[in-house]
Amino acid sequence: ENRPTLLGHSFGTIVCAAHAACSDDFSELILVNPVSAPALSGPKAAMTRVAKAFFSLAATLPAKTGESILKSWPMVRGMSIVMTKSRNRTLRTWVHAQHDENFNDFANRKVAIEGYTASISHNVGDYSREFKKPTLLIAGELDDITTPAQQRTMMQTIPVETVLKMHAGVGHLTHYEIPAMVAADIRDFLGARFIRFDHHDGISRFSAGLFASLHRRTKVTAIICDTRQLLKLPRGCDYILANDPTSLKELFVALRLNKAGARVVFSPMQTMGSWFRRYKLILT
Repeated sequence: ENRPTLLGHSFGTIVCAAHAACSDDFSELILVNPVSAPALSGPKAAMTRVAKAFFSLAATLPAKTGESILKSWPMVRGMSIVMTKSRNRTLRTWVHAQHDENFNDFANRKVAIEGYTASISHNVGDYSREFKKPTLLIAGELDDITTPAQQRTMMQTIPVETVLKMHAGVGHLTHYEIPAMVAADIRDFLGARFIRFDHHDGISRFSAGLFASLHRRTKVTAIICDTRQLLKLPRGCDYILANDPTSLKELFVALRLNKAGARVVFSPMQTMGSWFRRYKLILT
């Protein structure tokens, strides 16, 4: 059964964490810039208190006035300036434009205030001990909401396989400032899962690395059983789609490879089927 990957950023990581603590209806959990500790204990706790007071003021004013304040340009731009760590002027301009266009696009004052209140009342650490699926954490060293130390402390509470990718020079907006690196983190994490079967992560990683090295030196064809495995292999490589190596069809896999014109076949597992083969076979 193919299940989706659950991914959230910032406040979304709290929502995803709450779901992950009570459900297993997804395959992997990815938290980008997770709010891993109480916001009022973060590196910019004073700023959080100011923001809290600002939202409280907006809540006490007439609805239209309060909503106008929350959507005001100074409020949105001030947040954007603080959060953006890049010194690249073009990138900063683009990030500010994204926030100008989307950050204040909420339905009404009630939604904005309830969302903010929830974001400072809960954190990923409230739910992490109940995670059931492999988890990827992506964070920035300069995050104004959660420090690297707090991220590592929260990570230690997760009872399942977890990877933390900590990036230097960026803060809470990694998806804006280093999107290619964030995408690579996610691709590597998901790619390893696609190529891995059962507990054979070591063998899977060895196979992918060996194939990539050979692919740079000579013509080589991958034998796969699921097209998702191609995500972990060199782009555009040749491949043969065969059976799952754990199925009974493995006894006759040589017939498929004979038909494909195989001359030399390497397998990282000595259990590869070899009946009726017409090629040289190397097993480990």
